[in-house]
Amino acid sequence: MRVYTLGYMGWRPTELLEVAERLNATIIDVRLMPRSRWSPDYNAKSLKTALGDRYVWLEGFGNLNYKGGPIVLKDFAGALKTLSEMSLRGPRVILMCGCKDVNVCHRKIVAERLAKLWHCPIEHLERPERKTPDSDQLGLF
Repeated sequence: MRVYTLGYMGWRPTELLEVAERLNATIIDVRLMPRSRWSPDYNAKSLKTALGDRYVWLEGFGNLNYKGGPIVLKDFAGALKTLSEMSLRGPRVILMCGCKDVNVCHRKIVAERLAKLWHCPIEHLERPERKTPDSDQLGLF
């Protein structure tokens, strides 16, 4: 197993699918509630449509104090049990939340616990750089 994390801010759903396929991974949504204030593209139903069986929401990995306060995972043991019983698309998981900075996000704690249990590395994925229309026209990329 291998654990990756990403904060979806700035990512397009198509980019999420591309990275999941490239890494042979399943995206595990670790938000307490799989809804987005910023875009309906990041609500669970939209993500399931866009990502298919590469997307799974595990509420137990969610932070009960997502609005502030110390991080408290809802039910790590229950989510871990569900995850271990699933047939994943590959030997890797991408823990996804909306937070851009992994250092202030609960997904880092989930990743560290999984990595310790699975004796595997963690990699925090950054949003891919995109070409801008102006740079395309100038031949910069």
